[in-house]
Amino acid sequence: EQAAFDAAGRIITNSRELREQLVSAGVAASKLDVVPNGVDIEHFSPEGPVFQDGLAGKFVIGFVGSLKPWHGIEVLLAAFRSLARESRFHLLVVGSGPLAKTVQALRQERPGQVTLINAVPHEEVPAYLRAMDVGVAPYPPMERFYFSPLKVLEYMAAGRPTIASAIGQLNDLIHDGHTGVLVPPGDAAALSEAIRRLADDEPWRRQLGAEAAEAVRRSSTWSHQASKIIRIAEEMP
Repeated sequence: EQAAFDAAGRIITNSRELREQLVSAGVAASKLDVVPNGVDIEHFSPEGPVFQDGLAGKFVIGFVGSLKPWHGIEVLLAAFRSLARESRFHLLVVGSGPLAKTVQALRQERPGQVTLINAVPHEEVPAYLRAMDVGVAPYPPMERFYFSPLKVLEYMAAGRPTIASAIGQLNDLIHDGHTGVLVPPGDAAALSEAIRRLADDEPWRRQLGAEAAEAVRRSSTWSHQASKIIRIAEEMP
């Protein structure tokens, strides 16, 4: 890695936090630029096929991603337990990983209120996103949150109102109350309260989804990000 860093004329990271990590490791700051991840707005559009199996008449809380501790699965399940007393709430989880058994246990605990879909090909993901009334990215507290979360960009591009942890790049990506809702990392109570507020306010949900979709179309497509990288390369001596 050090040899590659030394030889590179320019290094592009996808988050400010990762840039700072490289600087602390001795990489010259003058070599570093930040270009966050983007999203395919044609693939992740609000219109298209919708997964509907068992979701009719439910308020669907959705998560897509690998089921690993740093994605906040346990925070999500704790939040859902407090909501599941009301039969209107349904949890849709799409993904695989070491915490799948925990989700399966909740499905047995709350029969008819939890749907777990194993990881699906990327081209199939939008149909599941469109089934969601709200998409969640419930990251726990982390000392170094260096991610540029694709799931959040995809939720937003699909017009889903998004609730995410106020951590790292998500503080820049989501305009709280306008293109999504931010909650403290690891706070299951705050997450469940935000979900309930959105469930009870359909006009606000629709507004959040529409503004989110417009925001990513304006500045976060893969074409936008590729143009930034090309411009950086063209400006190199």
